[in-house]
Amino acid sequence: MRFRIGLGVVIVLIGIYTGVTSADRARGAVLFLTIGPGARAAGMGESFVAIADDPTSTYWNPAGLGRYPLSSRWYDFSLQEDGLKYFASVKTSRADIDFRRFDQWVANETSLWLLRRDRWFSMEEYIVEDPDGESVNSILREFTGLSSYDSAYAKILKQKVMSYNSLTDSIVPMDTKIEIPFEYFVPESITALASTEKILWIGTKAGLYRYVSGIWKKMDEPESPKGLINILAVDDRDNLWVGTPSGLYQKQGSKWKHYSTSEGLPSNQITAIYAASNRNIWVGTQRGPANFKGAAWKTDFLYKVPEHVEWVETGEDTSMLAKTKISWEELVEELCGAKGTQRKHLLIANLKAHNRIPEADTPPGEIMVPYNLVLPAPVSAIYVDQLERVWIGSSLGLVRFDTDKIKVFGWRAVTIDNDISIEDFVNSKWSDISETTKQHILEKIRAFGFINNINLKNGEVVEVPSNPVSGVIYDMDKGFTGSDVLIATEYGLLRYYPQLHQFRYIMTGGLQDKTVTHLENHSGEYWFGTNEAVNIYSQGKPGVSLMHVRWLPELAEDIYYEYLTGVYYLEDWGTIGGAVTFISLGKSEQTNEAGEVLGTFYSYETALTGSYGVKFFPNLYAGVNFKVIYSALAPQIYVGHEKKSGTGTTFAVDIGFLYDGPISGLSFGACAQHLGPDIHYIDAAQADPLPRNLKVGMAYRVINTDYQKLIVAADVNKEIIQFKSPENSWMLEWRYAVKHIGLEYSYSNFFSLRGGYIIDYDFYPKSDSLEKINADNYDFDSGDYTSVNYFTFGVGLHYGNFTFDFAYIPRVSDPENKGANLPLSNIQRFSMTMEF
Repeated sequence: MRFRIGLGVVIVLIGIYTGVTSADRARGAVLFLTIGPGARAAGMGESFVAIADDPTSTYWNPAGLGRYPLSSRWYDFSLQEDGLKYFASVKTSRADIDFRRFDQWVANETSLWLLRRDRWFSMEEYIVEDPDGESVNSILREFTGLSSYDSAYAKILKQKVMSYNSLTDSIVPMDTKIEIPFEYFVPESITALASTEKILWIGTKAGLYRYVSGIWKKMDEPESPKGLINILAVDDRDNLWVGTPSGLYQKQGSKWKHYSTSEGLPSNQITAIYAASNRNIWVGTQRGPANFKGAAWKTDFLYKVPEHVEWVETGEDTSMLAKTKISWEELVEELCGAKGTQRKHLLIANLKAHNRIPEADTPPGEIMVPYNLVLPAPVSAIYVDQLERVWIGSSLGLVRFDTDKIKVFGWRAVTIDNDISIEDFVNSKWSDISETTKQHILEKIRAFGFINNINLKNGEVVEVPSNPVSGVIYDMDKGFTGSDVLIATEYGLLRYYPQLHQFRYIMTGGLQDKTVTHLENHSGEYWFGTNEAVNIYSQGKPGVSLMHVRWLPELAEDIYYEYLTGVYYLEDWGTIGGAVTFISLGKSEQTNEAGEVLGTFYSYETALTGSYGVKFFPNLYAGVNFKVIYSALAPQIYVGHEKKSGTGTTFAVDIGFLYDGPISGLSFGACAQHLGPDIHYIDAAQADPLPRNLKVGMAYRVINTDYQKLIVAADVNKEIIQFKSPENSWMLEWRYAVKHIGLEYSYSNFFSLRGGYIIDYDFYPKSDSLEKINADNYDFDSGDYTSVNYFTFGVGLHYGNFTFDFAYIPRVSDPENKGANLPLSNIQRFSMTMEF
């Protein structure tokens, strides 16, 4: 937060500098900085300062880096009904680049909903097109494999559809719309959801259902699970794993395989599944976790018992390095951090029993440690992070397996300082909470610490809850960055920062007041399921964009312009970007005072830009660019006795703001560009100003539906080398400002059509006024310039993460030279953008 406030101060100071900037009205040097990159913006008449939603924001308005899609955004899709328990995302073939690529299915025990793009659906729809009508059974076959359903229910389904649509005849006439609620296809109580890229799997109290390509089907294969489905999961090969009270089922292709305690599972009651890969499956059961790596189920791991190493005196002035075995108490402390007196004793007894050494006074060199050693409650969630650490949740909190150790979170040790009953201990320690909560804590302390007695003794150590991860763990999944972990608990949604070894609440997206029970992520999109809504976090989209232009083709063949930019979102910090701008000015001849050609030289100019944008306040975004500029107009050409070449270097800053207006789809933008010291080549006294200018504009999304979008935008671009000449009226200054108007129509995020119009009254000097304009004492006169007003056109094609854009400025005839074209016309721009 301090960093963002600091950025705001910088922006304000630069803004003050903008207001007092003053120099000659000339457009300044390094004019290549005024060439707007990106064929998309060019096709819209360069009206882009209030849009700035692709990587070229590093030029048009760095504040765009702080706004979606370049930065992250939260969405809240609420339902009018609550009790949501089950969630699954199915990837679609839509061309969207964010969460809209997925259909999100949500269910409670009796109902099923679909979130498609930005809308909720609860039923299938069908319009009869046959002139002779269609039967209800025929319509149902459009959506179901009726033969997979029980024949009695097939009749009931027909009656339900007729009743729901108020049909009196089984033949439905033409143009009738038939609606069929999703839950009609899944008559049993829903207990689980899961998905592959194309298939939705639905678990119920009476078996398994499948939805794919618009067809509902009950799985009735002989070997498929028939009763209650506890949980579903899919691995990276799209194999389905089904947890039931009678064991674990795997569906691989058309084959089913069943695992139970006979194959090594701790219990047949499956409570959690995490498919790290098709050959690395973790399951939680009523009696702890187990791991399957393609051969057999494993329920324990090998632990090498550490030894004490110390120097032991062997005689006068001599000693030797000796090793001694640690005690059982030291072992369980080292292994899993156990502190509680009674808990230690039970853990030791369990280790001895598991290794069949009940009488061993000290641990052997190696022992087998059961995964369920520190888990007195059934497993409720499992997750394997990027470092291959296994996180296991239960009603008593969170445990992590770190290769050969067990880390228990959320509990700390307290030493009892006098004999006291456990009830009185809880009452004294949590005196200001409700009796219900006290009872809840009491039960947790008993279960976690394996405490069976009523009284605690003086000096005894008891472990008590210390943070939210001691509560019920509902779900876990990959965090926003690196090896972060998201953890949904009964006390709220937490994020684990491995660098800080800390858990912190997620206080954004409106989730601070909700109980999250489901977590899911795909390709930088995150779904958070609550009792009444789906909250979606769509991460900022990194991307690169490049453009190549033959600049001024009517004037010269060897002048071209290149622009390369890239942006990357940094979680919790904002979005950074960088850009390289280059213009080749071609070859020129070097002559002496007599006009003799001495040789040729190559001229070019370039700039390196670093950008940063961030969400500054709700609906307000700010950004800044830092530029280093190098101009080589006449390199290797030396002038005067000091032998100075015709090159110059300087730096500049851009600042920008974006504001999402009170009307949905309306935004305003402003960006002050190229603010910095003048540039000089030979003589510092003859320095030239940078082409400082101010862009302000607005954009409005007139249409923003699933398949069609229309944006209208308008910008005003005003030079601020001298913001207002004293002799000019404000109306005259407004006339000198360049106006831009643009449109962009997009269909299905696949095709875009653009058009624009630019009004520029003073850009092009008249030929007979050049000598006057170049005089030292020149006073600006609009009559010395010809207006340059022209249309622009553009198209864009989107394919996956790639966008190809083309823009064209048609030929504009020169008003002074009949038959000739203006240098700034007949320009074709090509650019390509790739988002990751």
